[in-house]
Amino acid sequence: MNGKFQDVHDLKIVRVRAESDLDDWVSVRVFSAPEAVVTALQGVHRLFGVSDSRPWRYFIGFVNGKPAATSLLFLGAEAAAVHWVVTLPGYRKKGIGAAMTLRALHEAREGGYKVAVLTASPYGIGIYRKIGFREFCTIRRYGWEPK
Repeated sequence: MNGKFQDVHDLKIVRVRAESDLDDWVSVRVFSAPEAVVTALQGVHRLFGVSDSRPWRYFIGFVNGKPAATSLLFLGAEAAAVHWVVTLPGYRKKGIGAAMTLRALHEAREGGYKVAVLTASPYGIGIYRKIGFREFCTIRRYGWEPK
């Protein structure tokens, strides 16, 4: 892992441990979704829980006390996986996505993990390369919408 994970001015990254922060996490994660979708996903993620006994860790980044970014770490059998690195549009291009990714990776390393994986969008691939990830394969994603 290269770089520090909290050198972005006024960014505070916390591990989500309360439902109120989990609700904020979901709101940022799906920031452009209709309110009904946000509410439904908040309920789903509450069911998942935030306990230490779960294999996932939610992280939320606050800038000046306002929720601005998310990441999720999944602790698998032999590898850690970073997912849902999202930064709200008004906070982008400031290193926050990299900081959120590195925070998750730091926790994985503290847990003894030596391998981490992620999938990258076109927006994040440059950040992940700078952190030290290298491309292993290409996955195409297809979407379907009913007429």
